[in-house]
Amino acid sequence: MCYEKDLTNKHNYRNYLFFKILLDTGLRLSEATNITFNDLLLDESLIHFKNTKTDVDRYVVITKGTKDLLIKYIIVHNIKKYIFTDFENDKPLTTSAVESLVTRLKRKLNI
Repeated sequence: MCYEKDLTNKHNYRNYLFFKILLDTGLRLSEATNITFNDLLLDESLIHFKNTKTDVDRYVVITKGTKDLLIKYIIVHNIKKYIFTDFENDKPLTTSAVESLVTRLKRKLNI
């Protein structure tokens, strides 16, 4: 399964964007799952983190490609609060849900 080839499916789009942001930024899993719309500074291609492990605000740069995917995702899926939600209950993805996704992907890709 390759998420990039089928971004018409909302789950594939969310998952592809999630892993793209992780790879682009080096964020911790819990930081990525808790990104909210208000954390995004898209004009500056930044994500602002207020509640970090070290209790110090920090900003993370995202690439233009990731920013473009993010903007489209927000518009198409009408994202208002958490960027990466469980579409069934509108709550943020949990780290265990992401770990489960990785396990399924590894199995499907025979890794």
